[in-house]
Amino acid sequence: MAGSEGLIYWGALGIILISVIFLVFSVTQISEKLDYVKNLSKKNSESISEIQKEYSELLGGYETLESSLDRFSYESSRSFNLMGAEISELGENLKKLKIGVENLRKDLEIVEKREDENEISMGGLKDYVESLDGKISEVQKALPGIENSLEILKEKVDSNSMKISTLKLSLNGWKRDLEDLKSKRIRSVEDEIREIRREMNSLFRMVDIGGKDPIVSPFVILVIERGDTILDISKAFGVPVKSILDLNGISDPRKLMVGDKIKIPVSLKDVISLPVESLRKGEVVKGMDESGWIRFKVNGDFRAVMPGRVEEVRNNYLRLYHGNDVYTSYRFDGEVYVKEGDWVVSDQILGRCHKYLDFALMINNEPRDPFKYIFDKIGDFSATFYTEWEDGILPEQASFRVTRSGNLVRKWWTVAADPSVISLGSYIYIPQLSRMPGGGIFHVEDVGSAIKGRRIDIYVGDMLLALKLWKKDVTVYVMHASR
Repeated sequence: MAGSEGLIYWGALGIILISVIFLVFSVTQISEKLDYVKNLSKKNSESISEIQKEYSELLGGYETLESSLDRFSYESSRSFNLMGAEISELGENLKKLKIGVENLRKDLEIVEKREDENEISMGGLKDYVESLDGKISEVQKALPGIENSLEILKEKVDSNSMKISTLKLSLNGWKRDLEDLKSKRIRSVEDEIREIRREMNSLFRMVDIGGKDPIVSPFVILVIERGDTILDISKAFGVPVKSILDLNGISDPRKLMVGDKIKIPVSLKDVISLPVESLRKGEVVKGMDESGWIRFKVNGDFRAVMPGRVEEVRNNYLRLYHGNDVYTSYRFDGEVYVKEGDWVVSDQILGRCHKYLDFALMINNEPRDPFKYIFDKIGDFSATFYTEWEDGILPEQASFRVTRSGNLVRKWWTVAADPSVISLGSYIYIPQLSRMPGGGIFHVEDVGSAIKGRRIDIYVGDMLLALKLWKKDVTVYVMHASR
C-alpha cells in the first residue's frame, strides 16, 4: 500500500509539476500575446492619430479650397490678372485632395488587414474608421461638383478675358476716335481761322493790287506767318532782299510781325508753270470739274506751279499759299517731300505720284482755270474735226496716219494748224473742249492745204463724230517753249 500510495503521490506531484510548467508556459505565451496586442493597439492608436491628423489636414484643405473658391469668385470681378494663378492653385489643391483620399484608403485597408490577421475585436476603432470612411466618401462625392465648379469658373474666366479684350479694343477705338475728333476739331478751328483771314485779306486785296487780276498783277501781296523770313521769301520769288526791303520801307526785317503784309515786285503770271514736268509725262485725262480739280496721269514727280509757302500737308494732300489770296492744292497717290512752313520756288519738286495727280488753283476761295494763265491767249479760231480718211492717203501707203511732224495721229491730241500762226510743236489749250478727252489740251503736229489763218483741224478718228461736230468757234491759248 505504501508503495502504491507513493506512486500515486509522485504521479500526482508530477502531474502538478507538468501542469505548473504548462501553466507557466501558457502564461508566458499569453503575456507575449498581450504585449503583442498592446504594441499592436499602440500602433493602431498611432495610425488612428495619424489618420485623424491627415483627416484634419484634409478637412482643413477642403475648407481652404472652399474659402479659396469663395475668395476667388469675389476677387475675380475685381482683378482678372489673378485668375490664372488662382485656377492653377485650385488645380494643385484638387490633386493633393485626391492623393490624400487615396492615402487614407490605403491606411484603412492596412488597419482592416491587421485586425483580420490578429482576430482582435476593436469595434470602437472600426466604427470610427467607418465614420471616417463615410466622411471621405462624402468628400469624394463632392469632388465632381468641385471639378464642375472649376470648369464653370474657367469658362467664366475665359468669357471675362474675352470681354476684357473686347473692352480694351473698344477703349482703344474710343481713344482713337477721341484723338481724331480732337485733331479734326483743331483742324476745323485752324480752317476757320484761315477762312476768316482769307476773307479779311480779300477785302483789301483788290485795293492793294490796283484792281488787277491777282495772277496778272505786277506785284504780290504776302501775309507774314510765324517762321517766315525775308530771306526765305526772296529766294522763293527770286527777288533780292534789298528790293523787298526798299519797296516796303523796311529798315529792320527782324521787326516783321505775324499778320504784316509786304509787297513782292513780281507777277505770278511770269512765274507760273505746269504741275508736271511736261504734258507728255503728265497727260491731262480730265479737264477742270465744278470743284476746280484737273486730273493728270502721272508716274513720277509733281511740282510747284508758283513760288509759295507750304500751308498744309495731310495724307496725300498739299496746299500752298502764293500771296494775293492765291492758293494751289494737290491730291496724289504717292509721297511728299516738303513740310508745312517750307518756302518753295516755281517748278520745285513737291513729291511723287504713282498714277494720278489732281490739281486745283483757287483765288479768293474760288476755283480758276490754271491753263488760262499757263497758256497765253492768242484769240478766237474756227475749229473743224477730221479723220485719217480725208487726205486721200491709203492704208498701204507709208505716210498713212503720219503727221507733218513725223508722229502718228492721236485722238483728241493731234491738231493741224497754219504754221505761220501757230508753229509746229506748240501746245494749245481750248477751254470750250476742256470736258472732252484730254481736257482741252492739244499738240500742233500737222498742217493742211486748207488750214490757213485762224483755223485749226482737230483729229478725232471717227467719221460720224467729225461730221456731228463739224465746226466750232473756239478760243485758243498757246503755251510757249519757255514754260
